[in-house]
Amino acid sequence: LGVSCEATAGMIARVACNGGANCKDKFEYTGIKECSAAIVLLGGQKMCDKACLGFGDCAKACPFGAIKMVDGLPQIDWKKCTGCGVCVDACPKGVIHLAPAGKLVHVMCRNTQAGVEVGKVCSVGCIACRICEKNCPKDAIHVINNCAIVDYETCINCGICVQKCPKKIIVKKEK
Repeated sequence: LGVSCEATAGMIARVACNGGANCKDKFEYTGIKECSAAIVLLGGQKMCDKACLGFGDCAKACPFGAIKMVDGLPQIDWKKCTGCGVCVDACPKGVIHLAPAGKLVHVMCRNTQAGVEVGKVCSVGCIACRICEKNCPKDAIHVINNCAIVDYETCINCGICVQKCPKKIIVKKEK
């Protein structure tokens, strides 16, 4: 296929969107069922400008079969993921990124709109309430540009932010 891929030591692919059917559509997209095609038309069909478009370019690109699409969202099989980053490059929305494999706490949203605006486009988006930030004993999560971001160097995987998040967009997933 002409695609080179190299494992990234200790890294794993993470999906930063839990929108799928929870994220409203701007319009009905009837074009080519590829994210790279859908994004050309007004940035894609989703109202959230950071949302996964759901057509699986990442899954098609993964040379290890580590990604499957479930309900319009990519799910990563961490047993198969090598952290090569091919899926990161394949996603035109930047929904997938690499993170340290041993860090289990993850934010499933990248929307930077104000909380009220997020609620208008997605029922599971970060509302920038800062509850996670206020409750983290290690100061490892911060709301930056209206979205929670985990500092993986400081995070100890305690999961307090996961328990406190009212929108349940912060998750703790075992590898």
